[in-house]
Formats: sequence, structure tokens, C-alpha cells
Amino acid sequence: MVFFLTIIWYYKVYAQDVHINYYTWTEGNIDISYPLTHYEQLDKQIRRYVHGILKAYKRDYEYMLEDNIDPIDQAIISLDCNIAWSWSRYLSIWCDGYRYVWWAHGSQWVKTFNYDLMYQKMVTLSSLISRGKLKLISHNLYRYFVLELQAIDNDSKKWIQSGLVADYNNYQDFVIQSSSWSTINTLLFYFEPYQLASYVAGSHRVKVAYPSGKIAR
Repeated sequence: MVFFLTIIWYYKVYAQDVHINYYTWTEGNIDISYPLTHYEQLDKQIRRYVHGILKAYKRDYEYMLEDNIDPIDQAIISLDCNIAWSWSRYLSIWCDGYRYVWWAHGSQWVKTFNYDLMYQKMVTLSSLISRGKLKLISHNLYRYFVLELQAIDNDSKKWIQSGLVADYNNYQDFVIQSSSWSTINTLLFYFEPYQLASYVAGSHRVKVAYPSGKIAR
């Protein structure tokens, strides 16, 4: 049986009302919840992402059947997307994902969407931070995580360094945080398991002051 639920929320974003519809889909080992905002460009990306998650689950499910593996309790997908920040002209959405497909352990990840309500367009990190500034952030975060993860040996330090190379792809999951309509205060970055250290070290989140690039405590 499929359960489909829509919950309507209204988020007051300074001078604007953001009309949010939450959609929840629960069926077997599928548990997905996500918002749509009535902003076409943002909603299109959210829908595309959710459809991609479901397509991957279907592919895993079919592969297991072909290999005579019972998918029940062996193919699990969950996705929980929520409004992470809405107190400025920027609207940020944070998705927590989990996937298990007959492995030693499941995989966890985060996906974020950032949208400019004033200009009604998606916000990318490259539109906020230059490559030079990204190199500074990479340097600051390397020093921070070497201490945070107690990386003593060279292999651990190289792992952190490789995950923090000043490439926009390494910093694609972030949330914009503001205290006023147009001023960005901090960027909250997320790094998946294995990006900076082993799986047991988990995922990592850190705030970076904007535009200085310093670690925000």
C-alpha cells in the first residue's frame, strides 16, 4: 500500500511568504519526504533529484531479484528533505539520505539546494566565492580538521587534504545562513563519510564565516 501525504506550510521570509507543500511517500522500504516551494526552477531540481533517487532504488531492487536475493530488508532507501534556512532572501533546503543494498553497512549523504528569492534563481558556491577565496577556505579547513580528527600520521593528513582540495565539487553541499535580508553571515558545509576520513569517523559539518573564509565558532 502506498501512503501519499501533502502538508502545507507557510514560511514568512521577511517581506515574502513562501508557500511550501511537503510530500511524503512511504511504500515498503521506501521512505521519502520533500518540500516543493512554488518556485519553478527550485522545484524542478528537487523533483529531478527525488526521481533519480527512486530510479536508483528500482535498479538496485531489480538487480537483487536477478541475483535471487530477497530485496525485503535488503534494499532500503530513505530521504528526508526540510527547509534549513529561510530568514533572508535565501532559501536553503537540506536533505538527509540513507541507502542500504545488501552491503556491510548503509551509505549516508546530504544534498542541499540554495535559492535566491529576490532574483528567483539557484545559488551555487561559485557565484558566492571566488577560486582564490575557496583556496583560503580549503587551507583553513585543513588546519581545522587535522586537529578535529586528531590526524597524526601522514596518511590521515593526506586523506583530509585530498577531500578538501579547492574544487567546487568538494564543497557542493552547503547551507546559506543570514541574519538580515541580504547579508550572508556563514556558510554551513557538509562532508560525507569517506571524504575526509574512514566511515567510522562519520560525516562532518563546519561553519565558515562569509566572506572572510575563517572558521565560525
